[in-house]
Amino acid sequence: MKVIVISLLLALLLESVVMAKSANCDVSNDVVDSMAVVEVSISREDGSSITFMAKLADDNQKRAAGFQRICESTMIAMPILFTFEREVVPSFHMNNVVASIDIAFIRKNAMVDVIHTMKPYSVMSLRKPLYSSIKPIVAALETHQGFFEKNNIDVSSRIRWKHISTHLSAPES
Repeated sequence: MKVIVISLLLALLLESVVMAKSANCDVSNDVVDSMAVVEVSISREDGSSITFMAKLADDNQKRAAGFQRICESTMIAMPILFTFEREVVPSFHMNNVVASIDIAFIRKNAMVDVIHTMKPYSVMSLRKPLYSSIKPIVAALETHQGFFEKNNIDVSSRIRWKHISTHLSAPES
């Protein structure tokens, strides 16, 4: 019994150290700064729409970087659109991500395949979850947690994008 209690206390202490360390985040980095900017338009089933800017992760280096070690304020200010050269069924993880984020997987016909809320890893977790689409997709849109629900975006929505510029720096903190 004492071993279990001590193990739990050590795990909780380690968790608090990890959480404190995660507060040390970057507003941006070289990879995020190098991402082009796209204008994303999301059409809802009722005919209404929303348009906003997002960073574009269109190669392996940019897709691998994503929101890793990026502050939540930057996640809120600038979503990331991940695009793929062909249809894929990718798996996304939350390694080194400091806050929960939402992800929408986008099929070739612009329809949303599935939306997940991805949670940062916990040292208490026995495994690190992966988040995937159901069907093959051509893109995935990562936003701050609650974005899709707040904006009434679901699997009946269509997501399209167009290039705006080669890059846009993150907001100053």
